[in-house]
Amino acid sequence: MTLKYYRSATDNGGAIGDEITSGQMNGLFPTLTVTEEVLGADKFRKIWLESDEDGVDMYMGIADPGLFEAYLFYVVNSNDENIGDLDPAAQDYFGGVVVKSATIGEFTFDNVSKTLFRDGEFILHKNRLYDIDTVTDNGTDTTVSISGDFDPVPEAGDWITSMLNDTLDANTPSPYWRNNVTPSNYDPQTDRNPVQIVMVV
Repeated sequence: MTLKYYRSATDNGGAIGDEITSGQMNGLFPTLTVTEEVLGADKFRKIWLESDEDGVDMYMGIADPGLFEAYLFYVVNSNDENIGDLDPAAQDYFGGVVVKSATIGEFTFDNVSKTLFRDGEFILHKNRLYDIDTVTDNGTDTTVSISGDFDPVPEAGDWITSMLNDTLDANTPSPYWRNNVTPSNYDPQTDRNPVQIVMVV
């Protein structure tokens, strides 16, 4: 099975554009200007995924956010959708940092990220997928329980990724949105960039 990645025809979205090849620099997001490195930047880009097989169960998320404040995926509603057409209620996927060492089947994180974890969806920890059972808002923090046990158990400071799950069909590109929020005083020479992960089963 082969996956291909495409950008959209314009920076604002729209129809499918050119393929993003392996190792291509700035294939989706452009190089930041000096002003954006100092003041920060908030950019949206649309990405397309295509499989050469039917019924591919795909999971996509950010395995490591680096120093970025946010790096999200949005499911789109139509293939020709542009930035101005994005639904504010669209589900977003990013993750959060564990603030309390977990028990075997749950972990706790700061409420800043609580809407990024939802019942019945999926998370990634140490390259292993888990089903979310329940999400409980405790007021000052939020606890996520999974169906089963963690292996290994998350510890305080670990990054947990919320995973977008979709089914890809052969030669039918599926579009998604990415929002890249760069912090101020960003140094491209030393600061870590986000790491995207796509898993198929």
